[in-house]
Amino acid sequence: MAPFPGQRPQSTQVIIQRLERLPLQTKIERLVKSKLFKISLGILGIFGLVGIIYSSLPLVANYYLNEGKKAYQENKFEEAKNDFKKAVQLNSKLNTVVADYLLTQGKKAYTENQLAQADKNFQGAVSFNHELTYSISSFYFEQGFRHQNEPKIARNNYELAIKYNPKDDTAYNNLAIACQQLYDYNCVNKTYEIIFKLKPNKWESHYGLGDFYDGQGEYDLAEKQYEIAIRSTDQAMFAVAALARLKNKKGDHRAAATLALKGLQKTNNRELQASLYKDLGWARLMENKLTEAEKYLEKATKLDSERTDAYCLLSQVEESLGQFNYARAYIDACILTKSSLPEVFRWRQELLDRILDK
Repeated sequence: MAPFPGQRPQSTQVIIQRLERLPLQTKIERLVKSKLFKISLGILGIFGLVGIIYSSLPLVANYYLNEGKKAYQENKFEEAKNDFKKAVQLNSKLNTVVADYLLTQGKKAYTENQLAQADKNFQGAVSFNHELTYSISSFYFEQGFRHQNEPKIARNNYELAIKYNPKDDTAYNNLAIACQQLYDYNCVNKTYEIIFKLKPNKWESHYGLGDFYDGQGEYDLAEKQYEIAIRSTDQAMFAVAALARLKNKKGDHRAAATLALKGLQKTNNRELQASLYKDLGWARLMENKLTEAEKYLEKATKLDSERTDAYCLLSQVEESLGQFNYARAYIDACILTKSSLPEVFRWRQELLDRILDK
């Protein structure tokens, strides 16, 4: 019935084939026009759209991540922060990526002496990954240790290390030493109070507090702290050496010699050995055992050529032995070599008084 012959069936066989397909076509048409089919088609469309959106989330997240890095490099820190948040919201796995990026930027800012910005970056890093607090604390601790001869800088870094890890007793211990160097005694006392709450038997801290009291001339308090340190562990050799010196200062030379001999049996540290031999020689000098004193004090100077106190004591030994040429050489070393020990100042003063009296 088509108007144009080319659109009509070309043979009866074609007409028969079309008639045979009519029942199936009718069923399909009914199905397509049914409500169930339309609903199903709508659901499939929604799922398809959701699938497309879901599959594109990582791409969008990476876009915001890169935009955040770009904004950061342009010093648009608030914009960068917002972009990073969007990236993480779209892909939670980017948490660690953003945190590590901010950690790296914080370290870079620190090396460029942008300390405030460095700390902001570190805080941002922690907000994305709280576990980084320990890494940041360790970073500040290392910086404090690196500047241990610059107590003001060291103190600032140790305080920041504690900020990120308030239970780091070693950072507190080093902070106390920095405060002691800065003569901030209030800081020293408060810091040791915290340390002993965290670690009541930490021998390094008892030794440090003893050294603090020692420097203040509060020898009884110093002795008590040294003894606590020694009782805490066999490793407290610095406390043994400090207590031996204190015993000699207080005139208890027998106790000083006993401590020095005990310490020498337990340490291979040349600095400690030099200190202990010095105290043993000091004790023997006071006991008038001059030959022994000379031997021990010479060992001390061989182990540590800058032991001013040993040279001062040797000058006394050689003078008592009548070896005046040796005594003069040791007197020169006693006077000229650097020392901050109060007993060295006293011995120097005694030497000068004797020279002036002559």
